[in-house]
Amino acid sequence: MTINVPDAYNLYFTPDGSSAIVVAEALKRLEFRDPQTMQLQVNLQTPQCSGVNHADFSIDGRYAIFTCEFAGGGLVKIDMVNRKV
Repeated sequence: MTINVPDAYNLYFTPDGSSAIVVAEALKRLEFRDPQTMQLQVNLQTPQCSGVNHADFSIDGRYAIFTCEFAGGGLVKIDMVNRKV
């Protein structure tokens, strides 16, 4: 099965397995999707993060840090519980 998603740059899964996260780098957003169906759950805009890219999660899964590849080494912290920057 092929799932079309705009600007799929990287793909991560939340530590609890509840969501897939499609990194839409050029669109400056993270797309939280159902990991089985890939149906969109939430679009999280990251307008201050140019080149949103690689990620790492806190050990408890409560937040994630994504790199801002084109923003001079910047980072963006994502509240994974409330799905907010």
